[in-house]
Amino acid sequence: KPSKHDTKWQEMLNELRQSSLNDGACLVSNQCDLSPKLKAWVNTQRSQYRLSCQGKASTMTVERLVALDGMGFAWSGKKGKEINDRDSCMSVAKAAKRK
Repeated sequence: KPSKHDTKWQEMLNELRQSSLNDGACLVSNQCDLSPKLKAWVNTQRSQYRLSCQGKASTMTVERLVALDGMGFAWSGKKGKEINDRDSCMSVAKAAKRK
């Protein structure tokens, strides 16, 4: 059974998915017209992603990374700028999960 935290994460992902269907992108910058709650959640995902890529404790699981990546999530929040090499980051996240 999914935890309360996992359920809430999935709800926010669904909200992002719905808003992305409306505007056609998952860029989500501070200038976009989304709820403050969703913007904060997006920024948290980006922060957790960076921590995961650095091999630090993070709530970003491989499953979450794949779900966000699969919908075209912009990890940097800026067009044309990527934060890290995705394959490298996923390897770190998978290794951390095994611990």
